[in-house]
Amino acid sequence: MAKVARLYGPRDVRVEDESVPPVAPTQIKVRTILSAVSSGTEMAFWKGEHPRMRSDYKPALLPKIEYPVTLGYEEVCEVVEVGEKVRLFKEGDMVLTSVGHREEAVLEEKEPPEASTVYPFGQVGPYKIPENVDPEEACLGIFAATALNAIRRSRLSLGENVIVFGQGALGLLTTLFCKLAGAGTVTAVDLLDSRLKIAKKFGAEIVMNPSKED
Repeated sequence: MAKVARLYGPRDVRVEDESVPPVAPTQIKVRTILSAVSSGTEMAFWKGEHPRMRSDYKPALLPKIEYPVTLGYEEVCEVVEVGEKVRLFKEGDMVLTSVGHREEAVLEEKEPPEASTVYPFGQVGPYKIPENVDPEEACLGIFAATALNAIRRSRLSLGENVIVFGQGALGLLTTLFCKLAGAGTVTAVDLLDSRLKIAKKFGAEIVMNPSKED
C-alpha cells in the first residue's frame, strides 16, 4: 500500500492508502522523493474555482475536471523496480514524471520525446534525470517546459521588449527565458518585493510593484 493525496471537494483533502499494482515486463515502479506544488492550479482545485470545474465549462482541447482530484504537479522519483523488458531505466535511476502527490506508482517505459516537443498533455515522462542535476532543480522541469512553451507560442523576436506579469515559479522562469531568447528590456511585475528581487537576478531590467507605484 502507498499513500496518495486526493481532493474530494472544496477544502476537503484526504490522505489515503491505495494498492500499487505489480510491475509488468515493460513497466517500472517509482518511489517519490520530491513532489512540486503548483500553487495556482492546486489552490484553484482546493477552492473549487478552477475554470475547468465550472458548470458552464465547455470541453474543447481539455476535458472538464470533476472531484475527486488527485493532487500534484510534477515529481522526482527513484526507480525501485524494473520489468524484464525495460531498456531505458535501471534501479536507482532518478526520473521526472507526473504521478501526483503519492508515495509510489507504476509507469510504462516511454521513449524520450523529440527535441521540439514541449509539455505534452497527459502524464509526463518518466524522463531520466542526468546525474549532475540536483533533484530540487529537476523538480522545476515541467514548470520550465510550460514557460518555454509560452515563449515559443508568443513568437518573441530578438530585441523585443517584454512585460511579465506575476513572478511566481512560472513567471520567474519566463523572465529568465525571455532574456535567453534575446528579448530587449524585460519588465517584471509582482506584488511581492521578494519575488522582484529574484527577477532582477534573472535578468529583468525594470521591476514594478503595483501596490507601491502606478
